[in-house]
Amino acid sequence: MTTEAGARRYRVTASFDSPELAQDAMLGLEAAGIDAHDIHLRTADAVQTPEGERRTDLRIAGSIARRYGAGAVIGAAVGALLVFAVLAIAGFSAAQAAVIGALAGGTGGFFLGGYWGVARRLPVNAEAFDTMAVDTADDRDVTVEVEVIDDADTLSTVNDTLRRAGARVVRGA
Repeated sequence: MTTEAGARRYRVTASFDSPELAQDAMLGLEAAGIDAHDIHLRTADAVQTPEGERRTDLRIAGSIARRYGAGAVIGAAVGALLVFAVLAIAGFSAAQAAVIGALAGGTGGFFLGGYWGVARRLPVNAEAFDTMAVDTADDRDVTVEVEVIDDADTLSTVNDTLRRAGARVVRGA
């Protein structure tokens, strides 16, 4: 396959034993700088029932909520401690610094930490969420396909990222 500019493009495919490993690979590829539009999930076509769609949506929402909660708790603790330390250095009494730190720093840290907890693992490519729709009882492989421009560094990055994420087989480059 050749693009308009004449650069050759290759398809690299990787097979994974589980949807979770495939999702980690997709997120890893995005983090490595691979364009999200070049990363695709390839699974056997299955018709999903409304119940299956609801279950998938709940899994996605639960995953996001767990990451938000973990980030929020850590952020609240760090925010409270930072504001407490700044106020204590500025000369406020320990009681004043503790109350203001808990209220202001804890609240701000809660929201910032929650946002960070979600944003750091939120995929650009919505297909990464499709891994949650794959039936884990299905023994077929989950396949991730990446379109790569003919560039040795990019090909190496893609191959290394897919293997690090647990790909059983990597084909195409």
